[in-house]
Amino acid sequence: MDANKLKLNSLKGLTKVPFPPHQEYFVWTYVLNSDIKNQKLEGDYGLVICFGAYPNKDKADERAKQIIELTEYDTIHVTRLCSFASLMSKFDKATVRMVMTDTKGKITEYEAQAERKMAEDEQKKEEINAAIAKEREEELDPDSFEYFRVQAVHAAFNLKSINFYEEQLTKAKEKYNERVKKAKEHYEKHPESETTFLSKLRAKLEPRDEMAVFDNIESLWKSKVQQDIVYLPPLAKVLDPLSVKEGGIFKSSSKEDKSPTKEDPTPLNDLPDQSEWSVYHKGKGKK
Repeated sequence: MDANKLKLNSLKGLTKVPFPPHQEYFVWTYVLNSDIKNQKLEGDYGLVICFGAYPNKDKADERAKQIIELTEYDTIHVTRLCSFASLMSKFDKATVRMVMTDTKGKITEYEAQAERKMAEDEQKKEEINAAIAKEREEELDPDSFEYFRVQAVHAAFNLKSINFYEEQLTKAKEKYNERVKKAKEHYEKHPESETTFLSKLRAKLEPRDEMAVFDNIESLWKSKVQQDIVYLPPLAKVLDPLSVKEGGIFKSSSKEDKSPTKEDPTPLNDLPDQSEWSVYHKGKGKK
């Protein structure tokens, strides 16, 4: 193999060297001896400077633009690693990207991009607002799909709320029943606690200016909690309706009280006056 072919194979091998992690494009520039005025670099073709390697071309392009803005140098290169780049004073127009700057060297492309982005965002916002307004109008029409969509969506969320609160209610009932059971066990041993409950609670909360809390507990206690802990039979079961006497006085039923029976007939003087009564029989006339 001749020397020229061997050199060519070595150059191709350089392009197959794997990239370092997170490095694929590098930013750099150069200047040729022929382009440098008032300076002569004996024995050199030119000068090369590298500004860093980046994971993708977008980041490398961004860095190149920043360097132009920072230094006002007119040519910065973005090249893929392990690739040969020609050193020349004239460039292929197909690969050149112009970066416009203002009189202060600031890149005007960024400003133009920002303005375009703002205009696009504003237009998109107007389109979205118009679509929302149309939806709101259709949501009120019982014959439109949007009306059905809103009802179905809200029904789904309502069901979610129902499931959540039903679960919370079940847990709350379990805790309530457990507390009532423990209170009953205490009451069976210490029945006096029930009679002094409210007075002692009031004495504790009133000095703390927590009467609103007391009033709430008192209402709940009288409405249900007391009855669940200390069973209080309804009034109708305590008082026998047959024991009601004239004048609104109630008398508890007892074993001595007896209703009239065949063995114990109602006394005759307690019967109503029957002198004006009549009995009719077929064919016999008035008695």
